[in-house]
Amino acid sequence: MNAERDLAADRAIHRDGVGLIQKGVGGYVADWDDMPEWQRETDADIFERIEQGV
Repeated sequence: MNAERDLAADRAIHRDGVGLIQKGVGGYVADWDDMPEWQRETDADIFERIEQGV
């Protein structure tokens, strides 16, 4: 269950990042399912650290 929540949160963060890029902030971001596993894991690690800091 926790893994499902984490995956949903990671996808939400990724989606929000894509939204910022579409507004002209940042660089290129692929769709979650199109990203390589290492990039999804990196995004998940970043989210985890942000979540721990909140």
